Amino acid sequence: MSFNCVRRLWLRGTLRGLQGSLSMSRKLSPAARLLLASHGLQAEALQPSGRFGVVTKEDVLKAIALKTGGSLPSQPLATSQPTAPPSGPSVPESLRHTQPSLPCKKPVIAPVYPRKAGKVTYTDEEISDEKRSIACRLGQSKNSIPHAYVSALCQVDSVLSLATQLGKDGVQVSIGDFIIKAAALSLKTVGFVESGVVDVAVTMATPDGIVSPVIRRAGSRGLLDIATVTKELADRARHGKIPPKECEGGNF
Repeated sequence: MSFNCVRRLWLRGTLRGLQGSLSMSRKLSPAARLLLASHGLQAEALQPSGRFGVVTKEDVLKAIALKTGGSLPSQPLATSQPTAPPSGPSVPESLRHTQPSLPCKKPVIAPVYPRKAGKVTYTDEEISDEKRSIACRLGQSKNSIPHAYVSALCQVDSVLSLATQLGKDGVQVSIGDFIIKAAALSLKTVGFVESGVVDVAVTMATPDGIVSPVIRRAGSRGLLDIATVTKELADRARHGKIPPKECEGGNF
């Protein structure tokens, strides 16, 4: 006989044993199982009267009555009720733990500041469709896209020194311009963009919401060129003169 045949026979016998034990456990109600265990009776010797061949509590009570030679009790077995604690102390009064009463504190009343003279005026502005769309997109990106936050400590003394020196020469360059140039060169170096063209989208806050115009071919531009384009886009964004087409196609 081959090894596979022996294994099949062993598995078949094991499954039959498991099925028999499961079927036997299913044929006992919880009360019947408890009575059988407490009186040392076997379920195989009982005749089930329940539905689908289930051994009920009444079947076990009949077997107990026949075993002891008595009659079947007319009332079900009384369950043990928790006894009420004694009215008196269970330990001497000197040994009982008493918690000292805490002093009551006066409630703290928040101070009331007098209102300033004059009527406070404000203006309710209706949310534009653009702001509503921006809020919806930001919520979707936060809830549906996994986020990973990485922080790094950078030494930018040389960058600040260079920006100060350029400022003395009449060239205004911000730290953001350096970051745009560095990000574009890094993406181009590691091959993040297959075409080698890096278009960086720069987020700008405007009175009407947030826009992200794209600086085309940022990796091929010089630092002064990036600074000039960024300032021009920021000025147009403040006046609402950036069309949606200029906010499309950014790959970073």
